[in-house]
Amino acid sequence: MNFTIGQIAEKMNISTYTLRYYEREGLLPFVKRNENGVRVFDEADLEFLHVIYCL
Repeated sequence: MNFTIGQIAEKMNISTYTLRYYEREGLLPFVKRNENGVRVFDEADLEFLHVIYCL
C-alpha cells in the first residue's frame, strides 16, 4: 500500500513540513515520487520513519 506525505504525517502525528525537512537533510533518501512528482511512501518507509522519529 502506498501513502502520500499527508497521510504519513497524519499517521505519525507530525507535520508535512517535518517530513520535508527530514528529506532535505538526507534522512529519507528512499522516498520515491510518482509521475506527477508527488512523494510516495510504502509500509517499509513508514517503519523506517518510526525509527527516525524515535531517535
